[in-house]
Amino acid sequence: MVAWVLGRDSFRQLGAWAVILGVADISEGAWRKRVRLCGDWLHWILTERVSQAQRQEREARQPRVILGDGTSLGEMGGTGDDWRVQLASDLVAGRLVPVQIGDRRFAETLVGLPGQPGDLFLADRHYGTRDNLVAMDALQAASLMRFSPQHCRLEPPDGTTVAIVPWLQAQGNEEEIWETESVAVQDARRVQVRVLALRFPDAAAEQARQRVLARAKRKKQVVRPETLVLAGWVWLVSPLPASNWSSQELFWLYRHRWQIELLIKQMKPFLLLVRLRSHHPETVRAALLAALVAWALQEEEGQALLHPLSSGQSAGQESLIQAYLPLLEQWEAGELAAEPALPPRPTVSVWSVLVCCTTRWRTVVLGQWSLARMQWCVHRLRRFFCPSPRRRLHRRLGFQAWVQQRLLGTHLQGGFG
Repeated sequence: MVAWVLGRDSFRQLGAWAVILGVADISEGAWRKRVRLCGDWLHWILTERVSQAQRQEREARQPRVILGDGTSLGEMGGTGDDWRVQLASDLVAGRLVPVQIGDRRFAETLVGLPGQPGDLFLADRHYGTRDNLVAMDALQAASLMRFSPQHCRLEPPDGTTVAIVPWLQAQGNEEEIWETESVAVQDARRVQVRVLALRFPDAAAEQARQRVLARAKRKKQVVRPETLVLAGWVWLVSPLPASNWSSQELFWLYRHRWQIELLIKQMKPFLLLVRLRSHHPETVRAALLAALVAWALQEEEGQALLHPLSSGQSAGQESLIQAYLPLLEQWEAGELAAEPALPPRPTVSVWSVLVCCTTRWRTVVLGQWSLARMQWCVHRLRRFFCPSPRRRLHRRLGFQAWVQQRLLGTHLQGGFG
């Protein structure tokens, strides 16, 4: 399965590859049936690989910052969002945590994720709901999510009704960030949370309102005045206490949620998640799981390379992480701008490391073979290289037959004169 995904082959080409390397000598249809039956086995392998790393982190009691997001994938001839994959990545360790796969009806959620006490989950507005806040609180884990006040109803501590727009209008224009206390209520559980609002600059706020109006026009919807007001702000909700986390730190931390977006952009071209080559649900599920297994394997190698590069373990080299600590301390003390300046030294290219590891894994899995090996297996490769007969004339073979009969035959019988 991993060879099928990394090799970018059809089942016919997969069968030829297996014959050349001596893996198996079965037909194209037999490979297709076996792929459809190995989804649960691949899911078990992926779960075990991820769980092993989680057990090691749990024993070491290392804190985890987990980024969550989902992506839509389209199969050939589909609508573009036929399948959805929800990914969760440990930002500190640089590895995946359990992955969920579903069709277009699959909803992104944090409910059911195997978190542990002390974890911090970062997610976008699709996850900013009360059930996710309550689910993370039940795991004794924290969360920091963007949300929409119109879709995630929160209650103030005194039990009255929240009026977001009047609250914003009453604050004035002196501060850039506003904060208030609230409560997320789901069934019988209540979670104390902080609601933070960051004001967009005037130009960015106007662009956000124009996007809301354009989307409503495209969907033929009516935009309420409250929606245009809320569009000029970034809204975050989190149960993290203000005594340990300032509002500026929370917004700075949420900006790093973009790392999961970069991860998805890296995975798509490497593992061919952009185009799924089947319409059968079990085949698509097996292909996605095999791609994620391959990614998890090369991700471990990538982290093994990134650690000495960033920590400066080589002789005479300073750790890049240690070099950033003075800048971070200056930024926390307010002596630097919101974005610290880069140190005068090269950084680590994660993209180049991933390309190197993926290329190595593709070479290891697919292997190599000589022309002599292909010639020795040619009688068993005939069913893969020679497709079934068809009614329409094959142009190339037809032309060769015509040349054989009219030109070469005439020349042998006495020339063209």
